[in-house]
Amino acid sequence: MIMKNNIVKNIILYLIFPIIFILLSCDITDSNKKNQADSTGVDTTNHEIIEKVFDNKMVVYRNHGPKFYIVDTESYQVIQEVNLPVPPNLNVYDILLSTNKDYIIYCCAKNYAPFDNYFVSYDILGDSIFTHFKTGLDSIGAPRMIPAFKPAAPGLFYLYTHKVGLYEIDFLEETIRTISTEKQYPKELYYSKDKKWIALYKYLPQNDHTELQLYRSEIGLDNVQYILNINDQDSINVKDMVFSEDNKYLFISFLLSQRRAVFETAFFGSYNLETKELTEHRIILPWSTNPYYIAYNSKRNECYMVGRQNKFYVIDVSSEQYTIKEIIELSGKIDGPSEILIHPNEDIAFVSCANSDFVVVVDLIKNTVITKIELGHPVEMFFMYK
Repeated sequence: MIMKNNIVKNIILYLIFPIIFILLSCDITDSNKKNQADSTGVDTTNHEIIEKVFDNKMVVYRNHGPKFYIVDTESYQVIQEVNLPVPPNLNVYDILLSTNKDYIIYCCAKNYAPFDNYFVSYDILGDSIFTHFKTGLDSIGAPRMIPAFKPAAPGLFYLYTHKVGLYEIDFLEETIRTISTEKQYPKELYYSKDKKWIALYKYLPQNDHTELQLYRSEIGLDNVQYILNINDQDSINVKDMVFSEDNKYLFISFLLSQRRAVFETAFFGSYNLETKELTEHRIILPWSTNPYYIAYNSKRNECYMVGRQNKFYVIDVSSEQYTIKEIIELSGKIDGPSEILIHPNEDIAFVSCANSDFVVVVDLIKNTVITKIELGHPVEMFFMYK
């Protein structure tokens, strides 16, 4: 919770968190049980004032555990460290921002058998209500979560793990529905900027390739609209992807399938979503032991990629003759994965460097590093304002 008055903020957190700790510490047997904690003494009826407080704020998550950081995206300062006081018998595996950006959702599981799955929600803009429910799932493993982007169901999101399958979950209604019990294949979920499309990549180890399944958000993940690279017709293993502004292209970072060019090269390219064809003009990059993560900038017609090394690649995508425009050195970055988040003004990029304990701020106009935001093991990033 962000407030300009630090004293008031600390009082609210002092009052709320012990209550939630007690509620979550209980061994919950009723999956429909919901608990609430009220932020006493604070007027939460004026959402316009509250939302304004969240302007220019970004959440940076440590990838595991209950801690996340709130960062001011103008001053590049860490405003607050938030630790949801989950009891010691629960592990936190990931967090998610809900469709309407009113809640941060924690995916938790017990750290002893049976490894029961729980979802804990943190109400950001409302009246500080915390809810949690037991899903009935066991041993979820590493979760992959994405909001459903259905306005009529603001609490709806999708969960996939290779141990339990694909599910539709509504944390507000406390319901769970099985979409698919297929669980042996690694999968990742992505959405278009306008939230009209959801892409799911499915890794098939037989040929070391991925198939890309495209869904309409309004329909959901029950009905695939079409599949790219079916039966490995394009001979690729996609590692990350992002939609263009107009949804005409799906930009991808990928390797060659069947483990060709292993330890040699990685690639950047795109699918034309109108023709369903993979571009033949591939950008070749140095090999990386972890995926090259990718981001897209519609204002500048650029894509950005960062792999294991300390290189930030600026790629011109104004035509299908893709070229590397610039390579920016991320000084001090220790080898490891880095995710990229583009500021809504599209002039700034944030690059998380988990092994280096900082987020790099990149000026996309001057193609220079502005500063580093020091915080512990940053991985995921998302903006809190609407």
